[in-house]
Amino acid sequence: MIVREGLDHPAGQAAVTLPVGEEELGRHQRGGQGGAGLRHKSSIESQPERLLSALSVTPIPVRTRRLWGFAHADAENGRVTRLDLHTHAERPELARSLPELMAGLWPEFVLHGAVAERHDHHTSSTFAAYSLYLCAGGEVVAAGKTVPLFWDGTAQGLPGGWDGALERGVRDHLAGRAPNTLCALGAMVSRRHQGQGLSSQILGAMRALAGKHRLGALIAPVRPTRKAEYPLTPMGRYASWRRADGLPFDPWLRTHERVGGRFRRVAEDSMTVTGTVREWEGWAGMPFPDPGEYVVPGALCPVTIDLDRDEGRYVEPNVWMVHKPLPD
Repeated sequence: MIVREGLDHPAGQAAVTLPVGEEELGRHQRGGQGGAGLRHKSSIESQPERLLSALSVTPIPVRTRRLWGFAHADAENGRVTRLDLHTHAERPELARSLPELMAGLWPEFVLHGAVAERHDHHTSSTFAAYSLYLCAGGEVVAAGKTVPLFWDGTAQGLPGGWDGALERGVRDHLAGRAPNTLCALGAMVSRRHQGQGLSSQILGAMRALAGKHRLGALIAPVRPTRKAEYPLTPMGRYASWRRADGLPFDPWLRTHERVGGRFRRVAEDSMTVTGTVREWEGWAGMPFPDPGEYVVPGALCPVTIDLDRDEGRYVEPNVWMVHKPLPD
């Protein structure tokens, strides 16, 4: 979604150009019931491009400023100088690094979605060949989870979001349906190695993996990094914000676009998390004395609290981005 190049932006909204670094006041509590977020569709209806040949993806030397075709920081002053790529199928013992790698990367409640609790184990079993580790000197510095699935290439045919993608991947596998698309479910970079361009590298590794398995596209339900600062702004509006240099306001959307990702549509109902009021108070670290909608630290939109039903409900919106696989 690059408006300056004539590509689509969320329907019915013009892109908002912001000076680099300008912010909106966020983190407000909204009482009572609020309106649903805006829904948007893209007019792009192209099929995923089919890859011509598979890739060999390990090891990955970092001797220049380019790796997987993306800019990478110079390897100096203790920075990563070589990356080796492994799948979980090849090196399952590397999963021991994941708890430390994931610590603090996402708010606690994100880890308690019903779909994730039912199906996430498939990423290290059924789809072990699609879970990635980037290692430097034997240390896991970044990791990624993906699942193969079938996608018809249309914006409407995308899964509902993160939950829907994992469910579709499992359902397609059980039904014996051949996948044609790889879906990114998570990208993690070690806090010690952030700022070295590794988020771009893990996206590149995912694109290479899609190419290796001759899949036509890499799709991703993106959780924008700074959206939690603007929880009352609809996702479609937020995704349309641009800096003065023309790139997306959000850092994670900006990374996707810089490496070739293109906006397809907003996933309004990407992930659903429900729990008791007590569970939500623990996850959020705050009490909920009245029913209504609350802005919770780390949440991209308000959480609805129903005291009569003893339930908190959070439906997170994401942004669907589509990438081409890396050709051989």
